[in-house]
Amino acid sequence: MHPTPGAINRWARVARRCATLVGAVLTGCSAMGLAPPDIDPQATFAAYRTHDGLAIARAEGGATGTIDAAGWSGFAPAYHVELGGQRIAELRVPSPGQVEIRAMGAVAGEVQPSWDDGAIRLAIRPAGGDALRTRSFRAVETTSGLSLLTRNAQSSLDLRGTYRSDLRDAGDRIVGWLQVRVWEPSGRRVYEAVFPQGFPVADAAAAALALDSELDWIKRYVFDATRGSIGTRGR
Repeated sequence: MHPTPGAINRWARVARRCATLVGAVLTGCSAMGLAPPDIDPQATFAAYRTHDGLAIARAEGGATGTIDAAGWSGFAPAYHVELGGQRIAELRVPSPGQVEIRAMGAVAGEVQPSWDDGAIRLAIRPAGGDALRTRSFRAVETTSGLSLLTRNAQSSLDLRGTYRSDLRDAGDRIVGWLQVRVWEPSGRRVYEAVFPQGFPVADAAAAALALDSELDWIKRYVFDATRGSIGTRGR
């Protein structure tokens, strides 16, 4: 018994719907940072957000790794940094934008934030090395988002875009750059940077985590375009 033309058409419609559904699921997974993104070919470090931290997609020497949530250390969220299957550091986030780097139980560096009219700047201080500083993170392209990564955002959609700052050494020389690409309302984020050769991976990871925690803080208090609500706590 051969299928009728009507039955064949019905099966074709079902197949197309299934393909559309599978595509939507895969797109959703990618949007949440579950699939590796395209990385800027110039970047010497790159990480993207996952549901329990960040995945390190590129580090000096071609290594990959993770920045995984590891509960609490004291009163601060803690993360384990693993590279090539080896744990290299623990990161603590006492407050948004601030990250302490620990290795072998001792403080091994830090990221300290400051703000210029709500726009974050970072000082990345490795133990025993020269500090690097950013300026404010500015949009590198024209989008519906703001021109700066700032706490003055009103809606989560204001965060959309790519925000970059130069990295400067103690002599105020440009030695690289650090940027974040933000997709809203999906929440996907990718962190990319060019650090000086030999810059510690744990410190690069801490810089990405500092920016990630700042974005979380901003989203907590702006109008959430996906839910149609505003954070309940005051700034």
